[in-house]
Amino acid sequence: MANSNEHIENYLKEYLQIDRPSYAVLIKGAWGSGKTYFVKDFIANNLGKKNNSTLKPVYVSLFGVKSKDDIDERIYEAVHNIFGKPISKLAFSVAKTAALVGANVLGGPAGQGAASGAMKEAEKIGKQLRKVNDNFVLFFDDCERAATNLIELLSFINPFVEDDGLHCVIVADENVWNEQFKEKNIKQKNIYEIANSTQEQNQTRQLRYQIDEIEEKSRTQSLRFVKEKVIGREFLIKTNVEDVLNQWLNTSDKSLGFSDRTKKLLKDNLDILLRVVSIANVSNYRAIRYSLMDFDLFIGGRIKQKKIPEYLLKNNEFNSLFIADFFSIHYAFYLGNLTEGEIGVETPDGERIKAYMHHSYEIPSTAWERHAEFYSSIERLSANTGDYGKKWFDVWKSWIKDGQYDVEYVRRLIKESIWFDKKLSSTYQKIYRWPFLPSSEGTEAIEAFYAALKDEALLNTNEIFSLFYHLYWYAKKGALKQSGDEFIKEMESYVQRVKAKNKLIYEELDSKDYILQYHSIYKEYEDKNEAFRNFLENMQQQAKEKQREKSKNDFFVCLESGNVKKIVKACSLISKCNGCDELFVLSDIDINRFVDVFLSYDPDSQNRIRTALVERYDCGRVKKEDELAFLKSLRCCVQEKFNEPIKDGALSKTTSQFGLHYFQMTLNKILGNREK
Repeated sequence: MANSNEHIENYLKEYLQIDRPSYAVLIKGAWGSGKTYFVKDFIANNLGKKNNSTLKPVYVSLFGVKSKDDIDERIYEAVHNIFGKPISKLAFSVAKTAALVGANVLGGPAGQGAASGAMKEAEKIGKQLRKVNDNFVLFFDDCERAATNLIELLSFINPFVEDDGLHCVIVADENVWNEQFKEKNIKQKNIYEIANSTQEQNQTRQLRYQIDEIEEKSRTQSLRFVKEKVIGREFLIKTNVEDVLNQWLNTSDKSLGFSDRTKKLLKDNLDILLRVVSIANVSNYRAIRYSLMDFDLFIGGRIKQKKIPEYLLKNNEFNSLFIADFFSIHYAFYLGNLTEGEIGVETPDGERIKAYMHHSYEIPSTAWERHAEFYSSIERLSANTGDYGKKWFDVWKSWIKDGQYDVEYVRRLIKESIWFDKKLSSTYQKIYRWPFLPSSEGTEAIEAFYAALKDEALLNTNEIFSLFYHLYWYAKKGALKQSGDEFIKEMESYVQRVKAKNKLIYEELDSKDYILQYHSIYKEYEDKNEAFRNFLENMQQQAKEKQREKSKNDFFVCLESGNVKKIVKACSLISKCNGCDELFVLSDIDINRFVDVFLSYDPDSQNRIRTALVERYDCGRVKKEDELAFLKSLRCCVQEKFNEPIKDGALSKTTSQFGLHYFQMTLNKILGNREK
C-alpha cells in the first residue's frame, strides 16, 4: 500500500510545509478502498510529538453533519486530545474566535458567574490556540456521509482554508457523493404533473428533459466552481490487496482487531484470502477487515480462554479449508451479496419440480447456492458432500445470525474430522481405490493401515472384514510384503488382542451377496474370506452373549435398587424405548425373581412396570413371537403367587394380592391383544 500511494504521501509532506495554504487537498477512492486507513497511517507516521513534528492533527468525521456548527462541534471534541484535559464548549468557542482574529479575550469588562469563569478559561486556551493555530492540520473524513449536499459542505469547509489559513485534507468517496447528488436531482423531477393524453404526456416529457438538462448543467457548474475555490489538488487512492494484507498482518498495531495468533494463521493462508477477493472481483478493504476481525472473534484470538484451542489449528490442510470457508462467506456478507437469512438456504423442491415440468434447464437458485457455485473453485469445509458439509452450514448460519455458536460442538466437529481423530482412517480407506491411486498415495494408504494396527485404532468388525478381503487379495498377488497366510495370521492375532482389551466395536458384517455385487475379488478367494468371516462372527456371537448376560444383570441391579430413577431406567428397558440397550432381551430374565421384585414395590412402582409392559407390545416395539411363551410363563408365575394361601391373616399379604390381581389383568389384556 505504501508503494502504490507513495506519491500522495510525498505531496502531503510538501503541502504541510506551506505557510497558510489557500487550498485543501482531496483524497478520493471507492468505499472500503483504504482511504481512512491511509490517512490515519500518514498521521501516525508523520505528525505529532512522537514524530518530532510541531504539526497537530485534528481528525474529524463528517458523518451526519448538517451545518458548520456541527463541524465546529466535532473539532471541539477533537481538540480535547491536543490540550489533554476537558475544556468547556463556551470557553473553546470564545477562544477560537479570538485566536483567529488575534484579539485578547479579557479586553472588555469581566462577566459574572459561569460566563466569567468561562472567559478566564477561554483566555488561557486562547493563548495556546494563538500559538498552535497555524500548526493545526484538519483531516475531514466521511464527507460523502454528511447529511448535506456537496456544495454546502464545501462551503462549510472553505472558511478554515480561506479565512483561517489552515491545512485541510478532505477524504471522500466522490463517486458515491455524485450518485447521491444525482438522486436528489431526480427527485426534483417528480414535481411536474403527468398529463392525461399521450400527446400531452410526450410534450410534458420533452419539456421536463429540457428543464432537467438546464438544471443539471447549472448545478454542475456551481459544483465545479465551489470545488475549484476550495480544493487545489486531488488524488485517487490506489491500493493493492496483497500490500494491504501484508501491512495489516505484519504490523504490531492492536487497533486493527487481530491477535498475533490470528495474524500467524492468516499469513500462512494469505493466498486463500487473495483468491477469495480475486473471485469476488471487488477489493473492499473495510469488508476484508471486518471479515478478518470476525475470524479473530470466532477462534477467540484475543481472549485468554481460546474458543478453538491451539492444537486444533495446527493442521495446515484443515486451516486452509476453514479459512477459505469463513472468509468467502463473511466477505460476501459484508459486501451485501449474502444476508443472514440466506445462509444455508437451498432452492425449495417445489421450485425444482416446477422448473422440471416446464422443461427448464435453469433451476432458480438461491443466493446461498449462487455463492457456493461462485466459489466452487476453492476447496472449503461447507463444500464437503454429505453430513460434514451440512454441519458447517449450520455453524455459519448460527454465527452470522446470532454472533455466537456452540463452542464445544465446533471443537468436536474439528477434532473428530479426517484431519485429526479420523486422519488415519481416512488415509487407510484409500486402500479400496489402490489400483487407481498414484504410487505414493497407495504406499501411504498401506502404511496408514499398518499404523492403525500398531495403534489399535482399527476397531469396527465390519471395517476389519472389508479391509481383510481387499488386502488378502493384494497379498496373494504379491503386492504386500507378507504372504496370504502371514496376513491371515496377523489379522487374527490383532483381532484377538483388541478383543481381550474389550476395544472391539461389533457391527453386523456385510452379507456375501451384497459384497459380490460390488467386489468381484471376494469370489476369487471366497473360502479364506468366509473362514475369516466365521472367525469374526463367532467372536461377535460370544461377545453378544456376554453382553446379554451383563445387560440382564444390570437390569436387576436397577430394578432391585429401590432408587426411583434406576427403577424408571429398568422400566425403559422393559418398554424398549428409543436409545435403550438393544442387547437386553426380556425373555432371558429370571421370571420368579422379577415377580418377587414386583411384589416388593409400592403401588406406584408396580404401576410403572405394568405400564412399561403394555407400551412394549401396544407400540409394536417388539414383534418376536417367542415372547408369547415368556408372557404365558410370567402369567402362570403371577397366578401361582396369587393362589398361595394367606398365612396368619397378614395385612401385607393382602396388599400383595391386590398387586398380583392387577398384574394378572394387565397380562391377560396383553395376551388377549397379541393372540388376536
